[in-house]
Amino acid sequence: MKAEIIVVTAAYGHQQIAELGGQLALLPIIQQAGADGVEIRRELFDDATLANLPALAEAVKHHQLKTSYSVPDSLFCDDGGLNPQLKHYVEEARQLNAQRLKIALGNFTGDLATEQLRALLADFDGQLAVENDQTEHGKLAPSQLFCCGKRVWLTR
Repeated sequence: MKAEIIVVTAAYGHQQIAELGGQLALLPIIQQAGADGVEIRRELFDDATLANLPALAEAVKHHQLKTSYSVPDSLFCDDGGLNPQLKHYVEEARQLNAQRLKIALGNFTGDLATEQLRALLADFDGQLAVENDQTEHGKLAPSQLFCCGKRVWLTR
């Protein structure tokens, strides 16, 4: 399997991205560099872009790139429950035709919320990528616990 090269738009810096007119302006640069895809960062959206994600998806497709969508939030809230915003993030990823939705784990306490996750991800053809974070919850033990149980709900 060939490794994919995905360029994270945030690497260009928030100020430079804003000066260029948004993440859309980076697509030709990323394509010309020979990358396979782009990681679109939600925190770099302005209101207009967030309101018209299909246009960004078309631009990514035009530049023959795959899309990874990174959301600066967590799968699980501080109380251990599933993040109620997840349904919006999944819909945004779907509108972007993203192959991957990346989100931090958050306060995973061992409850996978299997049926809720299955329902939320039912219309999303991509992968859910869960990472640790730099908060108090970004510890090895919760990540290991999550990784051991994830096969339960990721199986389609």
